[in-house]
Amino acid sequence: MDDLQLLAARFLRGELPKASEYLQHYFTDDNQIAFAVWHLLFRELHEGGEFKRLHRCFVDHTGLPMSERWLYKMIDRIRSVEHALLDAERANDPKAVALVRSGKWKPTP
Repeated sequence: MDDLQLLAARFLRGELPKASEYLQHYFTDDNQIAFAVWHLLFRELHEGGEFKRLHRCFVDHTGLPMSERWLYKMIDRIRSVEHALLDAERANDPKAVALVRSGKWKPTP
């Protein structure tokens, strides 16, 4: 983890990296976008880790008092979107890639 990323608090300003700007279609309010940016910057903190630690780190880093349930929903959403894009790219399906990147992709129940 880059300590300067944490100190700069870029995740609070909602600046998604260019390659991940498509996520703005799936995360609409400021807190959701802050989570998406935080997730992309500090993914190594919570990939395969303990959920309670993830929740504590997110709340400590952002100062946003979010419930564990809300955070779990956001993780599920971002993983679904990322997996849909990855699957579409692996299948070499430009229509599916465009659907995900445009924000029109809907998860199947």
